[in-house]
Amino acid sequence: MQISKRNNNIIISFKYDPYLVEVIRQIGDRKFDNRAKCWIVPMSQLETVLNRLPTLGFVADAEILEEFEKLKAIRDKLEKLRMGDFTETETRLLAETALPLFQFQKEGASFLHAAISRVLVKLYKLLQQ
Repeated sequence: MQISKRNNNIIISFKYDPYLVEVIRQIGDRKFDNRAKCWIVPMSQLETVLNRLPTLGFVADAEILEEFEKLKAIRDKLEKLRMGDFTETETRLLAETALPLFQFQKEGASFLHAAISRVLVKLYKLLQQ
């Protein structure tokens, strides 16, 4: 019972068990690869997969766990930004702007900066393949 990564998808493989099949079917956007006899789940469902399957005996490989740690780090960063917990660099850049920003505007700008940076990194990785 294995959870691994292939082509930016999560691959879930196990010997047939009707109960496990029902659990997998509750995960969004999953599909069964009849040829390879495994389930393919988009990486957007990583948190759901890792919250449900290890408790049932599934083992995630190192690459999947690394992706999950990256996801948690991004979520933590976005939460800090949402709460107004800016880094020293972000605080300096916001102070240097000539515009008087309200707190919610500062939070929104920081959120967009973090989110766009993540998208650009993903785009760069895709272009390198």
